[in-house]
Amino acid sequence: MRADDLCPAGCGHPVTAHEEFFGCGALGTAPGCGCTFGEADHEMDLIADAVEAATRIRHERGRRRPRGRRRDILDLFAGPGGWDEGARILGVADQVLGVELDPGACAVARAAGHARHRADVHTQDPRHPKYRHVRKLVVSSPCPTFSRSGKLTGLGEDYQKALDAVTCLGVNCDCDYRALPGRVTDPRTALVAETARWGLHLPNVDLVVAEQVPGVAYLWEDLAAEFLAQGWEDADVFTVHAGGAGVVARRERTFLLASRYRPLATTLAARPDMPARAFAAPTMAQALGWPVGHMVRTRGNRDPRSGGNLFSADGPSLCLTGSSRSWERDADGLQLTAAEAGMLQGFRRDYPWAGDLPKPLSRTAQFKRVADVVCPPVAAAVLGYALGLDWEPALVAYLRELYCPPLRSEQLQLSGFPDVSAAA
Repeated sequence: MRADDLCPAGCGHPVTAHEEFFGCGALGTAPGCGCTFGEADHEMDLIADAVEAATRIRHERGRRRPRGRRRDILDLFAGPGGWDEGARILGVADQVLGVELDPGACAVARAAGHARHRADVHTQDPRHPKYRHVRKLVVSSPCPTFSRSGKLTGLGEDYQKALDAVTCLGVNCDCDYRALPGRVTDPRTALVAETARWGLHLPNVDLVVAEQVPGVAYLWEDLAAEFLAQGWEDADVFTVHAGGAGVVARRERTFLLASRYRPLATTLAARPDMPARAFAAPTMAQALGWPVGHMVRTRGNRDPRSGGNLFSADGPSLCLTGSSRSWERDADGLQLTAAEAGMLQGFRRDYPWAGDLPKPLSRTAQFKRVADVVCPPVAAAVLGYALGLDWEPALVAYLRELYCPPLRSEQLQLSGFPDVSAAA
């Protein structure tokens, strides 16, 4: 390879790869590239210089290279790929670029074929020119401080501090926002305000989709009011139960949607919390191909009288967390694999939870990423509604492919799962 074929940033990768990634309006590096531009604001000049040099080399050599499709959906706190997989169900995954700081989550997403830029969302500037192509914003800020499975530190005085930061951003002031990380008990609480900062400050965004646990619903209502006060056309807040979207595992999430130019309701897209058809999920046992009658032990060999130790697999799965790695079938001690846990969350069976790093992620690390997701069927329903797409037929087809292969015909009849003729 000639010297002028290589990335001028010195990463050793071909210029063509960087041109393709930057040329489509995205940021970061080519997939698999280790130089990872743009992780802090002081690296912006390096990005600009690299792109300028790559463009100069291309023109000096008199060659044109095809430009990729613009990735105009920016996914913040993108994790291992829940929103990407939802977009894949809808056929728009090539429009999504995820920003995520966790290297393990990035490794899983890249292994699944999703674009990732590893960066700290809090240190990025939404007004920077590299984000001017973004039209749709998706945000899933960390939830542990607001969740019932966490310490709930975000729901006390810290909640009001986060609300103050959102209100401050709404009047184009960032003093409360900048002070927020140092004023709250857990700095992860402050990240909920990133939805307001990015949604209100991205120059060309026309759609915002944000996800959190139901405890954040009031803050979402407050932010919806800020969007409407800024002249946006529509905003909505609603809660979706994963089982209503055909997911085996129990999970409840509250969504904020804001549209700048058009009403959210259309003739094509049903609202995800009130779909036109029922998405009946199979039981945990049916999805895993287990016989009826099995119990799942969640807390090891404890006295069952202590409560909460067993649940029946002949119903929905309990909400998965990182500790679900220790769940076992009571009769024989069989444990879930990460692939099975991911499937209970609505991920395809071959999802690469081990990642694309030289050393595969450990079982503990894989289950942590499985738990830290938006369920893809829910993501497809919410994103499809936000984009005005007829998302229900695509979701029926996906669920049928995901859950039907291991089920016998009598199990399908018992689950009420849509049959082939009904979904065609």
